[in-house]
Amino acid sequence: MLTLLDNPLQNRRRIAQNIEKLEQNIKTNPKHLNTLADLAVLYRTINAEDKAVALYETTNAILKSNDPNDIKEKAVCVLEQGYAVLYDELSQNEFEAQHKLADSLQRMQLEKHISVGKKHDLLCQASKHTIIAQQMVYRSLNCKIKDDVCYGKKSSMMLFKKGIDHLENTAYPQEHVYIWKYYFARACNSVTLISSTNDITACELYLLVLGNLLKDDKSYAVYRARAYACIGHRLVTLKEVKQGDLKRNALSNDERFQVLMNDPLSAFDYANAEHARDEIVLNRKGKSLLFLCKFRRDTTENQKLKYLTEADIALSLSLSLNSRMDRLNFSVRMNVYFEMSILKNISNVSRYDFLQKALEDGKAAILVNLKGNDVCKVAEICQRLAKFPKCFLCGPKAVTNKEYLHIALDYLNQYVCAKGQTYTQAFAIGTIHFDMGKFRTALEWHKRAFLLSDYKRAISNVKKCAFVF
Repeated sequence: MLTLLDNPLQNRRRIAQNIEKLEQNIKTNPKHLNTLADLAVLYRTINAEDKAVALYETTNAILKSNDPNDIKEKAVCVLEQGYAVLYDELSQNEFEAQHKLADSLQRMQLEKHISVGKKHDLLCQASKHTIIAQQMVYRSLNCKIKDDVCYGKKSSMMLFKKGIDHLENTAYPQEHVYIWKYYFARACNSVTLISSTNDITACELYLLVLGNLLKDDKSYAVYRARAYACIGHRLVTLKEVKQGDLKRNALSNDERFQVLMNDPLSAFDYANAEHARDEIVLNRKGKSLLFLCKFRRDTTENQKLKYLTEADIALSLSLSLNSRMDRLNFSVRMNVYFEMSILKNISNVSRYDFLQKALEDGKAAILVNLKGNDVCKVAEICQRLAKFPKCFLCGPKAVTNKEYLHIALDYLNQYVCAKGQTYTQAFAIGTIHFDMGKFRTALEWHKRAFLLSDYKRAISNVKKCAFVF
């Protein structure tokens, strides 16, 4: 399955480390099928054919066995594979293509710096072609994600559910089955575009987790707490469980769920009572409070400030607890600070400080993982800092510090070089050039954004182009 490895591409530098890790896993559970399969693949990679054959024989013996413990291992194998595929956006070959191109470009760049004459020119040309190839691969994979990956995730959901069904018919502890159901509920939340019923299914499963994992057993507290937090988050966000669906569903008769429906934020209080200072709960709370501030129409300025302050506290605490969630927390907290900067009842000094904090978090998020949404938000923050305090005006007359515009362009160009152009990045680059007074360049970028845009975006882009003229 190659999901237990630090590097699924079997990089030569990591093979020994990965083999050692998998061998330790085998000592813990000698019949774990996915570990046996992964270790056999790595043994073949280093030409340890005898060891690989022995592992394949062990795997086949387990697969053909009718022993209850072996049947349980087969069910767990199916479960783990279904779960893993849900979080793999791209296949092994596609990851390898991206990796190889990035590695080739890095080698060419290093060689280019020490080369002269014709060799240097050829390496420059090769580097440009490699960058173009990277952009084409990225655009191709973006197209695939919209279609094939959704289909793949739907298939993996079926595999995941099949594994749980098999597991329920074995001697596997029922409490552990409900832990897997918690993860299946999380998977339902991650693929809500595929089926409109997934939100309801997830909520039903979270309630099963709360009802069947004993509150007195502290080892289950984290799952109960996260189940509460996930329900609260789903009830707050746009893809919430619709009232019309609830009337035709068993959830309409569940008293605990009705309490959460009436006050979604209370779910986080219940979660904190179950397991305090949990990074997942804190992250969900921060995202939910940010959503309430941005999209609930009847929220006053004072309520928005209260929500955003609580979100800041929750996300900052989550960051201190688990460094693996840095990118996600930095990204969300950047948006929290950005929303705080546009509140009406704060001073210009506070507004500027919030923009600076948002910029620092944005830089940290990009450093961990280069994402298009984060890059565009950082560019927008830089534009506001460049024109502060006239943040909402356009054109060079509003700019007081051009340095921030250059920072924004640096990040946008970094993204375009690494992953290719999209409508959002091209449009952002055009607006920055407009603020710099480079109207002809701005017009060209907005034309490019128009070519990359869908029908709805094209209308606003035409207006922008007309304004630039």
